[in-house]
Amino acid sequence: MKKGIYISILSFFIFLSLVSSTYGEETSVPTLQAHLNAISWSQGEDGDLFKIEITGDFEFSYAYLQSPYRFFIDIWPIEINISENELFIGADGIEKIRIARQDKDKVRVVFDLTGPIRYKEINKDDSGITILFPPRVKKISIGTSGNAGFLNITTGSKKVLKPDVFSLYNPNRVVIDIPEATLMGDNYNIQLPPPITDVKVSQFSIYPPNVRIVINSMTPLVWNLDEMAVPGVISLSFPIPSSKPIIIIDPGHGGKDPGAIGPSGLKEKDVTLDIALYMKGLLESRGYQVVLTRMTDNGVASNAKNAREELEARVVFINNNEKAILVSIHCNSANSSIPEGIEIFYYRDEDKAFAESVCNSLSDSTGRYNRGVKKGNFFILKNINIPAILVEALFISNPIEEKFLMDPLFRRKIAGGIVSGIIAFLEKKDE
Repeated sequence: MKKGIYISILSFFIFLSLVSSTYGEETSVPTLQAHLNAISWSQGEDGDLFKIEITGDFEFSYAYLQSPYRFFIDIWPIEINISENELFIGADGIEKIRIARQDKDKVRVVFDLTGPIRYKEINKDDSGITILFPPRVKKISIGTSGNAGFLNITTGSKKVLKPDVFSLYNPNRVVIDIPEATLMGDNYNIQLPPPITDVKVSQFSIYPPNVRIVINSMTPLVWNLDEMAVPGVISLSFPIPSSKPIIIIDPGHGGKDPGAIGPSGLKEKDVTLDIALYMKGLLESRGYQVVLTRMTDNGVASNAKNAREELEARVVFINNNEKAILVSIHCNSANSSIPEGIEIFYYRDEDKAFAESVCNSLSDSTGRYNRGVKKGNFFILKNINIPAILVEALFISNPIEEKFLMDPLFRRKIAGGIVSGIIAFLEKKDE
């Protein structure tokens, strides 16, 4: 009885095996062969959108190449259903698209580019692959007209752009960050009228793509970002330097170096910076270009190990500015609380008249005792190539004068007195 059951079961499995063998190709689900049917292109506010239309299942990879610049996509397994192997494109910096078979299963789609153009997005869906290239920076131009200068940046964007613009110092530069943009080429052939010394253009970030333009200048640029209604254009304007000399103001000490400290704790570095900033505003309102060795509570040298290295950094900074004069601002100090008043130092004999003009003006504006001018063997005065004086504005070690130095209004008096002396000296020199 059992033997008959075993034979029946075995016969059943043999039957199933024969059925599967005979009808397997007909009952299995075939894989859909992928076909490349078209490549389309459209322009929108976000950039240029390319669509590689594909039906069926496929895999893909992509990469950039240089010399010349190319972006390519490899797709497999796939058949080509279009007759053209080259498509000429009218997009900025994208010259044409080439289609070539790599092997029997793989096709390469190549974008020929004029420069390091980056894509913003690449996506795969049921209808194929989409690639979005953001707007490109097409042209950068700098020019002058009369006493004004301008910077124009033209992009392919269809939006009114809102770049991030800010100034940096030591060295002087203006930074322009353009979001959602990419470069169109390696060289923009920018003319550099004074006071512009250099322009650097770079792909600051790739994903997301952002372009950075850095404008270096001999003096700080008082720039203005113009309101633009034209899509894709950025425009900055700035005044052109006059024939007047640049005035360099050196607020003494700063950062880890507080300078002299008064009886109640007032730090020289805070006083000198405040006076220098007041002076800057006064001089600029009279049409002078002003450069400060420091704008905040820091040193000029990035990592000075000692006071000598800091002074050397200031000397290098000052000597990089030609046709300038220097006023170094300090507060005097003594071991006794009795000394008071104003004194000014010079090193070169030809700078004595400069020192006298500022000393007399500062004494008159503040009403403090005039200690006169003296020849001083200061490192910063000895090692620079331009007219220079060092102002000792009151004694911070004197309790009475420390209180004057604490007063913001009195600091403005000091700034005004120094500025009046500078202008009087320069005007007399021009007679």
